[in-house]
Amino acid sequence: ASLLLLRGRGAASVERAATAALLLPLAGAALRGLAQPVASYGLLAWPDPFAAALIGYLVSAAIVLAVVRGLPRLRGARAAAMPGRAWLWFAATGVSNGAAVLLLYAALARGPVAVVAPLVACYPVMTLALNRAVHRDRSLDARTGLGVAAMAAGVAMLLAA
Repeated sequence: ASLLLLRGRGAASVERAATAALLLPLAGAALRGLAQPVASYGLLAWPDPFAAALIGYLVSAAIVLAVVRGLPRLRGARAAAMPGRAWLWFAATGVSNGAAVLLLYAALARGPVAVVAPLVACYPVMTLALNRAVHRDRSLDARTGLGVAAMAAGVAMLLAA
């Protein structure tokens, strides 16, 4: 429901494209949702969050490389030249993402998935807050606010259950 609130409105063809485009983040959410219980089982057998993060990143890298090699339109493609500041921002993104995954696995090693997963699902609130702080983006409209509120309410209901 919150995704439908966040997607916005537009022309009929844009509506169909936007609805079809929702399948990608929903598929990502499903896979991400599956990853946490699977990682929790792995952490029961080997309770080392560092190893779990390393294995997760190695498997992710292998999948990305396999997909790139498997897609004909990406074979032989050259990366565009990237300015120095872009490398810095991508490195900062990698460090923050790596820290987030490590902390997620540390939490999963110490607590049940039913508690950890809903708390991790609160990240859109942090994303909006940091977007305002870093980019000074003040474009939060009523629809986005309602979508975030619906997401937060869903997380609260999961935690209360």
